[in-house]
Amino acid sequence: MSRSSARGPRTASGRSGCARCCASSAIRRRAFPAIHVVGTNGKSTTTRLTEALLLDAGLSVGAYLSPHVRGWSERIRIDGEEADFEAAAARACALPPSRSARRSSRSVTAAALRAFAAAEVDVAVVEAGLGRPA
Repeated sequence: MSRSSARGPRTASGRSGCARCCASSAIRRRAFPAIHVVGTNGKSTTTRLTEALLLDAGLSVGAYLSPHVRGWSERIRIDGEEADFEAAAARACALPPSRSARRSSRSVTAAALRAFAAAEVDVAVVEAGLGRPA
């Protein structure tokens, strides 16, 4: 049975859907530090500005933005460059299939985190929506 909290739906184990998806993807907790950007307005701007400041400081940076305008791969950036579409799609396809847009979003988030871990980024800047449950 699942329950909801301010952090999103949780299962009886207490894990959110994204946490379960990341765990199933073998993404280690603390593979890299992450800055989470949440709120109502200005998340993408804040994420891009934070990414630019960290890059300017000489760090390797992963950034996850939402929503996309041209294509899914633009949501995932590593060191200031848009992710390769084929690689991003392969990472998303390697995850368990989803049945809803909400789960699809979790899959893309997990794909981004997998990409950041593979690139061994120093830090990730992750934009997270706080939308309603689907």
